[in-house]
Amino acid sequence: MKSSGAVRHTTNIRFAAGRAARSFSLAGSARLLAGLLGLSMFAAAHAAEPPVYKDWNDLLRRAPAAPEPRPEWRRTPVGQPPVKNLGTEKDLRTGTVHERPIDPIPALLARPGKVEGFPGEVASSGDATDAIEGAARTASGATPQRSSPDQILATPPGPSYYVRDYPWRTIYKLVMRFGAYWYVCSAETFDGFHLMTAGHCVYNFDPNDDGSTSDQQWADEIWAFPAQTDLVTPSGEADQPYGEARAVWMRSWSCWTVDADWDCDWGFLTLDRPMGDRVGWMGRQWGVTESNVNYSGYPIEQPYVPANTLVQYPGYDAGNAHDYTDYRIPMYAYTYGGHSGGPVWRYIDGSRYILGTNSTSDRAGNAEATRYTSDEENYFSSSATSDQSNLPPQYLPDLGEEFYYYENTLKWLYTPSVGRRGEILFDYNVVNNGWADSGAVVVDFYASGDTNIWPGDIYLGSDYLGSIGAYTYYTFSKQLRLPASASPGQYYIGWIATGANSEYGGMDYCGGWRAHCNNYGVIAAPLTVTFDSGFNWTVTASASSGGVISPAGSQAIEDGLQASFALLPDPGYALDSVGGSCGGSLFGGVFTTDAVHADCTVEATFVELPNDTIFADGFD
Repeated sequence: MKSSGAVRHTTNIRFAAGRAARSFSLAGSARLLAGLLGLSMFAAAHAAEPPVYKDWNDLLRRAPAAPEPRPEWRRTPVGQPPVKNLGTEKDLRTGTVHERPIDPIPALLARPGKVEGFPGEVASSGDATDAIEGAARTASGATPQRSSPDQILATPPGPSYYVRDYPWRTIYKLVMRFGAYWYVCSAETFDGFHLMTAGHCVYNFDPNDDGSTSDQQWADEIWAFPAQTDLVTPSGEADQPYGEARAVWMRSWSCWTVDADWDCDWGFLTLDRPMGDRVGWMGRQWGVTESNVNYSGYPIEQPYVPANTLVQYPGYDAGNAHDYTDYRIPMYAYTYGGHSGGPVWRYIDGSRYILGTNSTSDRAGNAEATRYTSDEENYFSSSATSDQSNLPPQYLPDLGEEFYYYENTLKWLYTPSVGRRGEILFDYNVVNNGWADSGAVVVDFYASGDTNIWPGDIYLGSDYLGSIGAYTYYTFSKQLRLPASASPGQYYIGWIATGANSEYGGMDYCGGWRAHCNNYGVIAAPLTVTFDSGFNWTVTASASSGGVISPAGSQAIEDGLQASFALLPDPGYALDSVGGSCGGSLFGGVFTTDAVHADCTVEATFVELPNDTIFADGFD
């Protein structure tokens, strides 16, 4: 997996100086309801069998979007305000589910308010962004009204590849597993180790997408990838410049998990590492309306985005937010499957404030976000404070491949074609995307028939490195000889790095995609191994005293052929054994080796026969 954006050539990450303080409303348009209902009926036509993914990159490319909220899921009367006094939570480490009463909203949160954002500890990349971000309409955020039921103002969002800078890097692609079904969503940073997303991304009422809610459940695992993109080769494999994080705890409102109330379509994730400190977070604001809002996320739904899409699709139109309700933000916007959980925010006076999260869409220019209210600020902030003591992030190493900057100087194959047992020369790199030193690192090299490297590939050799510091990488050159077991064909040169110190769990063992290894690197350019009919190996034959082997000494044997030797004992001696490293078989007085694919030896041992004397009378 392509990952990391650590500063090149063993330089530690620079830290920014300074730090700031840390749906559809059913009372709305019937036309939008019809659009959403039609989409739901299409999605629920039949239950799909769980797809089979060959590896983690295949999953990131092809996993569908989580089924969106449907009108038939809702169990509370339309127009009835939700009751947000009970949270439901799942411990992803143990699978246990808890309920948590929510304390009344403090007086400070009962009125409009905001929390400032933080741009993150990582310095700006200097990339020229291709994302469009629009400014707020006014400081007060005056809200326009829909002028006619048919008014469509939305501009479809476009792909954005340069997302390593604030605020785009605070937006994540989520990958979630519900039983045997994998889905994708989006999310945004809340603070140093928490994310906000949509409720249906953490608790889904129809994971097998068959139209029935009998299989409703919490997600079984969730992975988060900030600023995922697809810039460097090979195209179609995810670039993850800041690595990944795993959710260890998740929360939502009971009015979502029990009632499927769209006004409660919120999820809150606790991560196993302090990813938010690295990439930053936008501010949050409640109790205000804003007509000009930005939105983004990671859509995957065809035909609205191309197949295998891995990048963000941000959108903005002046006056695109309208007819706010207490809990929903209707928008003239094109959002698609996978956008769910991504942020909706205002950009004013150089600051960003999240107002909601993407929830539903009719794919025809009408979408809705679930509005961020003082209820969410109360629940999420108190949960984050509790987690600081009870579920703090881990500070561990996380080895991988630095694959984002200056690709040709980080890894390169200098010998694109070699004969069998030829020497290959290449550059490689190892990055520590974590928050602690790796300890001594062993790097094992392999030749693979594809770009997924694992220990079952052809082993080439190893390097032994010192410890790699947090968010730092090194580059090296390496020369290795291809073993004879590499038959003519095409291979990819890759490596697996293993540190002495324990890493984050779940993605660091290399041995099949479900125990996916993100400790590997691979060179995109293939190595061609040719059949060299003139290549010879040296076979050395020797014999003990008491006989001869013919031919004796060293001789050149063409790769894949066999060699034969005559074994002649002296008078009074007999052949005892034939050994050595060539292997083979003995027939009569001739020993024939196995097919020769390496330098090897044949060693004959003779023994003296018993010295018996026979007298004339027949007795000895």
